[in-house]
Amino acid sequence: MKIIVSTQISENYAAHDWDRKGECPQRWKYKGGRTFIISNVDISNSMDSGYWSKIEDSIVSINDYFVEYIISSDLVDDIDFNLSDYCESWEKPIELEI
Repeated sequence: MKIIVSTQISENYAAHDWDRKGECPQRWKYKGGRTFIISNVDISNSMDSGYWSKIEDSIVSINDYFVEYIISSDLVDDIDFNLSDYCESWEKPIELEI
């Protein structure tokens, strides 16, 4: 089985001019996202909250300048997996090993 994870990336345009005094100004702009594929997932992994936490820790990134967060995840049997269901033809997914 595979887990397919889609993310959203945002960039804080106001942070680029920030002098690091006081709170960081906020002006977020969506910048697309990425698709991650985790292969060789078995049933016990798919039901383990610790496994899902590892996936989240490997993908999610948050700071004053940049945020990437998970917007969806799907567990798919290998026989039913079709990359075009999850990625555009021009997109190259990122393969993760957990």
